[in-house]
Amino acid sequence: MREIRHVVTRDEAGRTVAALLHAHAGVSHRTAKGMIDAGSVEVDGTPATDPATRPRVGATLLARFDPGRRYQPAHRARRETPWYRLVLDDPAFLVVDKPAGVLTVPAGEPDGDSLVERLLVEEKPDRRTRALWVVHRIDKHVSGLVVFARSPAALANLRLQFATRSVLRQYVAICEGSPRAAEGELVSYVKENPKSLKMMPARPGEGDRAVLRYRVVERLGRATVLEVRLETGRRNQIRVQFAQIGCPLVGDVSYGTPSPLLTRVALHAARLEFKHPETGAAVVCVAPVPADLGQALARLRAEA
Repeated sequence: MREIRHVVTRDEAGRTVAALLHAHAGVSHRTAKGMIDAGSVEVDGTPATDPATRPRVGATLLARFDPGRRYQPAHRARRETPWYRLVLDDPAFLVVDKPAGVLTVPAGEPDGDSLVERLLVEEKPDRRTRALWVVHRIDKHVSGLVVFARSPAALANLRLQFATRSVLRQYVAICEGSPRAAEGELVSYVKENPKSLKMMPARPGEGDRAVLRYRVVERLGRATVLEVRLETGRRNQIRVQFAQIGCPLVGDVSYGTPSPLLTRVALHAARLEFKHPETGAAVVCVAPVPADLGQALARLRAEA
């Protein structure tokens, strides 16, 4: 019988029990999960039951196991998760539908509350790479499609596609009021406010050029449903640019005003089209409008 005792360091903050066992017991992630399911692992004297648990800094991890035994994780039925909906699972990349309220990546210290951290636990079979790379992000208060690469090569290819604007990024948005033209292009410059950290208008040469195209889908009295296609991918771009023309997005308290219709921004990344990073084949992913936006639309239509 072998015993491993380890105290979680500050550098290991946010790492899961399974990852710590992999690092300090020299076992695979699959074996680590099997050891946890076999009751061979404790955290601060309490049996560990979830491989995704993240022990606090200073916690004592204790594992007693037989090196000659083949530990197999218990079968777990795939559970519904509030963190994401898996849209496309490819050996080279993942596409998921993120709900509003979830960060794409940690904002500070890893704490398990970001999308990428959950994906590293849920979508990382042993037969694949043990890492995921963020290709692009969407805001915490925005829902919709996000792509993660499974290899450095796929990451480089996909990021190049985003950088050269060959990726179709289509959003559904609901704005206050209504743009005058039924369709059009918004071009402006934006930069970060050093105090508030919000994005703000800038003069040419003082900020980043931001370009999008929009089409009015439905006018609903005090609000308008829009189809928006990003040409550039600046932070908060869609939110900032519609606020600049006097049509802030519904529910956007940062660039507009609070709304009784929504507690988040009325913006949803609904469609992505890009080329497979290995084969070059066309990839099309679609995410339906989530329930909260659907309910807001129903109320606006009833009022109109």
